[in-house]
Amino acid sequence: MPRLPIFKAALDFNADMKLDAFRYDPERAKALLDEAGWKAGGDGMRAKDGVPLSLTFYDFTGNVSRQTAETMQGDLRKVGVDMKVELYDATIVWGKLKTQDFDLFQMDYPYLSAGDAMNLYFLSANMPTPNRMNWNDPETDRLIKAGNGAVNAQARYEAFAKAQAIIHDAVLWKPLVEERLTVIATGRLKPFKPHGVSGAAFYNGLDLEAAN
Repeated sequence: MPRLPIFKAALDFNADMKLDAFRYDPERAKALLDEAGWKAGGDGMRAKDGVPLSLTFYDFTGNVSRQTAETMQGDLRKVGVDMKVELYDATIVWGKLKTQDFDLFQMDYPYLSAGDAMNLYFLSANMPTPNRMNWNDPETDRLIKAGNGAVNAQARYEAFAKAQAIIHDAVLWKPLVEERLTVIATGRLKPFKPHGVSGAAFYNGLDLEAAN
C-alpha cells in the first residue's frame, strides 16, 4: 500500500518522511471516532447529536474506479462510517469537483517531479480547483515558491522536501495505488527512458530519436 502523495522515484522526493505513520488500523480508527463523539448505534453505524456519519464520495466512471470505491466503502462501513458513492463520466466529473459538494474524491494525477505535483495541487492560489482540499497554508506556499526559485538542486530539494513533510503530516491525500508507467514503442525509435509516473510519458517528445 503506497503511503505518500509523491512516488519514491520522482525527482526531489523526500525519503526522510515518516513512511509508516498512517496505516490500516480499524481498531484505532474506531477509538478515534469514539473520542470525537461519533458513537456506534445498534447497527454499527455512527452518529453524533443525531446526525449520521455519512460521507459523499466523487469519482470517475469505470471498472477500476468502481472497484476502488466499493473497497473504500466496505472498509469504512467496518468502522461505522457510511460512504455514499457517486461516479460521473469524465465530461461531468470536473464540473462536479468544482462544486465542493463532496467529502471525499479520488483521481489519478500525472507529474514529473515533487515540485510539479505540489505546484499544481497544494498552492493556496489554486483553490478551489485543482487545490480541491482547500489547503491554505502560508508555510507550504513559501516553501514551494522557494523551491521554484532555487538556484541549485540542493536548495530546491530542501525547500520541496520540507513542503512534502507538511503535506504528508496533514494527511491531505491518502494514496491508494501506485501505477507503474509502461510504454510500448515501435522498433523505429531508439531506446528511451519514459518521463513521469503517469501521464506525460513522453514529456515534450524532444528526446525521442528515430533508429537508423
